[in-house]
Amino acid sequence: MIRYCKQRDNYSCGPVAILNTIKWTESECFTYSMLPAIKIICKTDKNGTYDEDMDAGLRYLQQHQYFSIVKPNRVSKKRIRDHILLGGAMISAYKEKNSPHAWHYALFICQHMNNIDIINHSIGTKLITCYRSDIDAIYPQLDKKSIWLITK
Repeated sequence: MIRYCKQRDNYSCGPVAILNTIKWTESECFTYSMLPAIKIICKTDKNGTYDEDMDAGLRYLQQHQYFSIVKPNRVSKKRIRDHILLGGAMISAYKEKNSPHAWHYALFICQHMNNIDIINHSIGTKLITCYRSDIDAIYPQLDKKSIWLITK
């Protein structure tokens, strides 16, 4: 099983989601030392990473053939579920109920049966490397404008 990276500060969730996506692809070139470069590509600062910069970072890494991305205009719960359960992944911003933070980026994958795992999940002020859930619980919390479907 892959050991994913956990966010170490309050503002790097976008770059950590991208770093975990590279790790998910099982790319041989993965190293944690890639994180500073990903932060620069995504223009991440103490305010976090904005959607357009996250998109630019993902597209830059797609050019280097780490993975392929699609940013759909509209995405249904069924499309997300099918994509992830068939071996794809998703990066999305989402907001936990009662969270003091704004939106949080994470990687969504399937590691076991029909469950969806949220990698670098945020619960309040606590970060959890992997949190298992299902699409019905996750879908209402997603920022539908900040969804990228990813394939290896």
